[in-house]
Amino acid sequence: MSIKTLLGTCETIERQLAKLEEKPQKIGNADANILLLQTIPRTDLITARTFKMSIGDPTKFSQSKNVRAYFGITP
Repeated sequence: MSIKTLLGTCETIERQLAKLEEKPQKIGNADANILLLQTIPRTDLITARTFKMSIGDPTKFSQSKNVRAYFGITP
């Protein structure tokens, strides 16, 4: 296998990875709740999506302290 072939393969893989990285961002930008969560300092797209998926229906919590207790971070 030649260097040119390997470089071409690497470029193809890099293009495919770039496309894959765009998809979650587009999904996140379409969700108002994820955008709102990302306004929290140090909360990126992955953290916001993980939090949203973990919570499920946020209306099941009557108070924010119940969310903390749900995750076990309330003393």
